[in-house]
Amino acid sequence: MGKAEVAFGLARRLSTEVINADKFYLYDALPEVTGQSDADQYPDVASHLYGVLQPEDSLWSQAKYSSELKACLPGIRSRGRAPIIEGCSNGLIGAALNALNSAAESPEDAPLVIGLRWKHAGNLAADCERRAAKMFSQGMLPSFREACAQRMTETYLLRKCFAREPLLAHQRRTLSRSRCQHRVAELLERHARRHYEMLGRIPNVHWIDHDRQCPETTIERILTVLGQLAR
Repeated sequence: MGKAEVAFGLARRLSTEVINADKFYLYDALPEVTGQSDADQYPDVASHLYGVLQPEDSLWSQAKYSSELKACLPGIRSRGRAPIIEGCSNGLIGAALNALNSAAESPEDAPLVIGLRWKHAGNLAADCERRAAKMFSQGMLPSFREACAQRMTETYLLRKCFAREPLLAHQRRTLSRSRCQHRVAELLERHARRHYEMLGRIPNVHWIDHDRQCPETTIERILTVLGQLAR
């Protein structure tokens, strides 16, 4: 979807800070394999809870994540800023919303939830093919091979990696590179649709049609929603 581009672009416009709510982005490892966020491309925007776990660490529980998120809030507020939560892990999004609602001092402080909806849903498969090609060009195969050599196969990162099976098949030489890349693209699309369906069950979401090629347009639409709510 290009959530990071929108979240960090919006943070730049509003002088806010970004908090991660994606379970894989909590880890400081294997970005080529997990498709981690491009948060490090925005050094001018303060961000939190990216890359705080090592590969051998267990995933935080929702309660632990909620506690860590709450610990970020006083510092953000002391700087006169507000948090933007970015991610698509259903459990962490739920924990984040609960944490923000419990920390709200008034109804006006309740979190605004923005959902990004594919403006051109028919392009999703092609978008996933391009994303898979980028992951492969950035070293997905050697990164996965090295992780396996370091006996990381049973870590949470690789056990839950959406691309685990085709990558293992390629290592066993039962799947060519091109077929492996195509299968990764197919799994990316399935992964995206599943998360979209789960997040669609969250109540009171302001859905915005989003074209990944035009993040500034989406940012302007979000600013319009904020302006309307402020009246």
